[in-house]
Amino acid sequence: MMGFLRSDGRHVVVLGISGLRSTTTYIRSEAGRVLLKSLNDSGKPQVHRALISTGLNWQSTVDAYSMPPGCCYLTLGSRKPPPPPEMEPLWRNHELTQDRILDSLQDLHDNGIFVTTVIIDDNWQSLDNKMRWDKFEANEYFPNGLKGLTAEIRRRFKHIKHIAVWHAVIVLLTLRWGWIATNYSTTTIKWHGGNDVTLVDETDIHRLYNDFYRFLRDSGIDSVKVIYCMAMVPQIFFHSLLHKNGPAVLVRNSDDFYPDIPDSHLWHLFCNAMNNIFTNHLNCLPDWDMFQTSLPVYGGVHAAGRCISGGPIYITDSPGSHSVPILNQMSAASVREPDRLIVLRPSRISLPLDPYVAYNGNRLLKLATIFGSTSMLAVFNVSSCENSELISLLEFRGLKEKTLYVVRQQSTGKIFGPATTATDNTLVSLTLAVAGWEFLSAFPVQSRGSFEVGVLGLVSQLAGAAGVVDSLVADDGKVTAVSVTVKALGVLGFYISDLKTRKIDDLFVTIANTPVPVHTVTKSQMDSTVLEVDIETAWREKGLRTRWSNEVVVKLFLE
Repeated sequence: MMGFLRSDGRHVVVLGISGLRSTTTYIRSEAGRVLLKSLNDSGKPQVHRALISTGLNWQSTVDAYSMPPGCCYLTLGSRKPPPPPEMEPLWRNHELTQDRILDSLQDLHDNGIFVTTVIIDDNWQSLDNKMRWDKFEANEYFPNGLKGLTAEIRRRFKHIKHIAVWHAVIVLLTLRWGWIATNYSTTTIKWHGGNDVTLVDETDIHRLYNDFYRFLRDSGIDSVKVIYCMAMVPQIFFHSLLHKNGPAVLVRNSDDFYPDIPDSHLWHLFCNAMNNIFTNHLNCLPDWDMFQTSLPVYGGVHAAGRCISGGPIYITDSPGSHSVPILNQMSAASVREPDRLIVLRPSRISLPLDPYVAYNGNRLLKLATIFGSTSMLAVFNVSSCENSELISLLEFRGLKEKTLYVVRQQSTGKIFGPATTATDNTLVSLTLAVAGWEFLSAFPVQSRGSFEVGVLGLVSQLAGAAGVVDSLVADDGKVTAVSVTVKALGVLGFYISDLKTRKIDDLFVTIANTPVPVHTVTKSQMDSTVLEVDIETAWREKGLRTRWSNEVVVKLFLE
């Protein structure tokens, strides 16, 4: 997909159609011209196609391709089954061992990070010296086998609920002498460069996977990570990923994350942000890949990108190399099991506010999304020099015209507003260094006579609004009651416009209908209009539990 802005103010978006009748259409630009490069692998004459839309609004112009859903697919009349998945390479990395996995989990546990899901990446499998799959069992760096590892994990870490392994969809096999090649029918095909490769034959592929998954189940594995790896290939977009009549498929949204290449970090963030424009219209959940929280310069920018993305969040930290502050900004304690962490992220895929922001340009990259009534905006400097901009309330998405909003700046805790989109006076001045970032959230507030009040979510987390399930403000003419249903524990923030004139003793807060300890209710040191309630401490000190619900209600009463 390519989009550009004409001199008359109209947006033009060109979408090349690929994967139909063995054809592929690429788009590129040259000397002010849009060029289509078409490939035909069918061996006979075919028709190549591209769709063009135009409009005065960028998002509407892009959305034209999916309104109604699947219109492109149906119009083109393709009834062929989707192409087979790409062959995915297997890697052999001796750094992934049974001991390193256990040491990493122990290190996380000792730092109070209680993960619930462990994904063992692709280096666990038994391969030959040419990286070809040999047998089901894990390699020699897992001396107790896969079953021994999962048993030890569950014995030592009771909070871990799920253990998954990564595996490819189609893999190369050891020729002739491998255990798999010996026990299943195989076939030889031509691959890249005309080389012969051996695969399990289609007549035996179902038996292979039935046996493999039975082995995984018996070894204590209860889930697998099978993704469209390196999924940015045109051939798969217009088949299984187009129709939204089934569960969303996890799709890698970019190339790999390369921790040891400094120049790759901001480019990785930029590419994922822009690719969301297209993958947002597919039946997929964009996977921005794992990252390391301990990266000295880029750990925070990667965390902010994942938290705004709308996709899953993975970490791949080495033992002893964790940034606990970053981990705490992405997650919070579960209500049902306080020793279990849950990730806080929006449920919608984020989109760039301006698709024409250039990588290494002189403008800030802004990603926007919505969670409930809260609008989130993450801002990144993907250039090679310091950049400054003013952020207006009008840049937040999904705001109602007559509703009052306040904007909270995550790094400083400062509040801007309140204001409406019609009377916007909430300019936030941002100056970001190279790889700098900021997370802003616009929260609705309600006027109650002489003051305004609203809920700010969990203030220590980047996407803290995602910890709030619902909120309600009501009053009886004398007392105002703010009821908040949360799914995670932490420091819950309330905006009270005249908090500076109030005394803490005049406020009453409960959790699960139990008064919270007085010392858990404080005025914020960052902004005089923010009341902070440490509901996690209150929950633990009161010994509260929930038998079946994943949520709990917090209430604030004030006159």
